[in-house]
Amino acid sequence: MGAGTATYAIDRGVEPEGLVALTWNVDDRSEPETPTRVDSYLRCRYPGDSARLITALNEIAAAPEAPHPNAEAGSEASDD
Repeated sequence: MGAGTATYAIDRGVEPEGLVALTWNVDDRSEPETPTRVDSYLRCRYPGDSARLITALNEIAAAPEAPHPNAEAGSEASDD
């Protein structure tokens, strides 16, 4: 997963570095050895937000994976 800038997405052109491009993998448990790569594009509203968003996304992407809760231990969710 990672983030950077882009100038176009599909058939939409914008100013240079006008889009934030986010590349991520779908958590597809049916094909764990061949993850599906997805690109998402975001356009920030205010100047400077793109750089802050890219920094935050890349920090999240670089963080170690959080442990998954043990399915056998039960869920904290209530059926109420």
